[in-house]
Amino acid sequence: MGSADESRAIVEIGAAKLGLRALACEYQILRQLYEHGPQSPKSLAGNNGSSPATFQKYLRNLCERQMIAWTSDPADQRRRLYSLSPGARQVFDEQLREAYDPKNYEDESEPQTSGSHLMVRRLEGRLKTRIFTTEFQIVMWLYDESPRTTGQLLEMSDVSPGAFYKCLGRLHDLGLIHVTADNGDRRRKCYCLSEKAHKVLVKTIAQWGDWTRRHTQGS
Repeated sequence: MGSADESRAIVEIGAAKLGLRALACEYQILRQLYEHGPQSPKSLAGNNGSSPATFQKYLRNLCERQMIAWTSDPADQRRRLYSLSPGARQVFDEQLREAYDPKNYEDESEPQTSGSHLMVRRLEGRLKTRIFTTEFQIVMWLYDESPRTTGQLLEMSDVSPGAFYKCLGRLHDLGLIHVTADNGDRRRKCYCLSEKAHKVLVKTIAQWGDWTRRHTQGS
């Protein structure tokens, strides 16, 4: 069995080349606790990349939803240590087994769509947590199908309109998307992925597909 860290690193490096973060704050917290065991808030925050206020908000949310829990550090009773709940750990265990199941990648011509999208949706549903940032989701949606209207992208997103339009503006400023007219309604905006973003994603997904085939052979 190969390293799940390697698979995730491929996606994160691809996102970094676009100037984006791939993984959402809550999912990063859960994943770090799954892979490394109990962690202090300082350790979790240091690897998260979110603002202190955003990090604390999501840490509280995860505790309230009983996805994580905290205990006092035996070495320093004033410090908290956070751990993954048994239920969340079981979800990750099952997801990891699914990720290495060759049946999920039977269509070798399109490894990125044969199993990974379905697995992401199932994992998000079970954890009730977004895996990818809104910005990264938008570029992936446009990679799968372009052009898409503003309304279509907003409907697919699970953030407020204000947050959505902020992400859309940033992607445009970074040169990752561009606006095109809707042939059916000239008043309506459509968005396409830029050539720069498309090239990066083609290479990233090809690398991820190569990794998938290597680590599912003979499983």
